[in-house]
Amino acid sequence: MMMRPVRAALVAVVLIAPALAAAGPSYDYLEAGYTYLDPDDFSSVDGFGIGGSMALTPNAHVVADYDRVTGSGAKAHLSRVAIGLNSYIDHRSDFIVRIGYAQAKAGSREHGFLAEVGGRIILGGLLELNSFVTYYDDTLFGGDDISLSVGAVYSFSDRFGLSARVDASTERRVAQARLRYSF
Repeated sequence: MMMRPVRAALVAVVLIAPALAAAGPSYDYLEAGYTYLDPDDFSSVDGFGIGGSMALTPNAHVVADYDRVTGSGAKAHLSRVAIGLNSYIDHRSDFIVRIGYAQAKAGSREHGFLAEVGGRIILGGLLELNSFVTYYDDTLFGGDDISLSVGAVYSFSDRFGLSARVDASTERRVAQARLRYSF
């Protein structure tokens, strides 16, 4: 059951690979900033997060995130790493499929696989909107979990910007605000 979404993501990657063309949005950046986590069964916590992405080819990239949150005597460390394929839709937008590994540590350590599908679009050259649906297998959050994230990046220049993202599922809500450096 838990492998079905991973298999579906792999099939999608294989099917779209021949159609991949030059990428639109950039996949080379580093981010750092604020993270807020509101899990269903615990008090909300907040803290610091870092992340980034690096293009491996014009149509493949790796993405990683790490968040350390604390509050009410509790602390958690959240991390994930994924490899993705980005399919050029037009000069300003991409369709993205990713598979990866995620880990959460809050007292005990839980880890599992993730499969993600989404897109990015650049509006007016300065604003990027993005959205993803992510499946986490049942070992990470105590049951299969599907989240929806919506985000935006406003670029102050070619190198610097501000990103914001909200991620919600039946198990938790996450909000992030980060400064971005693109290279």
